[in-house]
Amino acid sequence: RLMQMAAEGIQFSDFYSAAPVCSPSRVGLLTGRNPNKAGVYDWIPPSSPGKPPKSSRSFVEMRESEFTIAEMLPR
Repeated sequence: RLMQMAAEGIQFSDFYSAAPVCSPSRVGLLTGRNPNKAGVYDWIPPSSPGKPPKSSRSFVEMRESEFTIAEMLPR
């Protein structure tokens, strides 16, 4: 589909971020939805190897039920 869009002359000249920080803006790009509705409303802190994830991290994760652009692309 990307090659088809390029061949047909679609050009995206403007882009607006869904959020001012990386995690929610990435979720907005992947899902096309408002990050808050997808379950990500803030930056997701990294987990430390060998340690349980911080309790605050578990509240900021993209829902498994979200449909991403990667699922739409042909394999």
